[in-house]
Amino acid sequence: WIVIIWATGQGVVNPPVATGQPGPSPNSLASNVLVNFGGVGGVTATPDFAGITAGLVGLLQVNVRIPTNAPTGGAVPVSISVQGV
Repeated sequence: WIVIIWATGQGVVNPPVATGQPGPSPNSLASNVLVNFGGVGGVTATPDFAGITAGLVGLLQVNVRIPTNAPTGGAVPVSISVQGV
C-alpha cells in the first residue's frame, strides 16, 4: 500500500521556493526524509516522494509505501522526520 501524507514545516526544498509561492513541479525536499510506522521500535520507510505539493503553498506531500512488516491496527502511530528532526 502507498499512503499520501500532507504536513507543513518541511524546511528547504529543491529547487528553492520563495515564501508564499506555490510549489513547482517537480520538486523535492533538500533533506533526508523518513517515515516511522509504530513509534519506538516501529518500522521506518524512505518515501518515494517528499516535497511541496505542486501548485500549493507550503503543503508538504509525502508518498510512502507501508512496509510489509509495519504494525497493523486502527491506531498505529505515524511520524515523519526531516533531517533527523
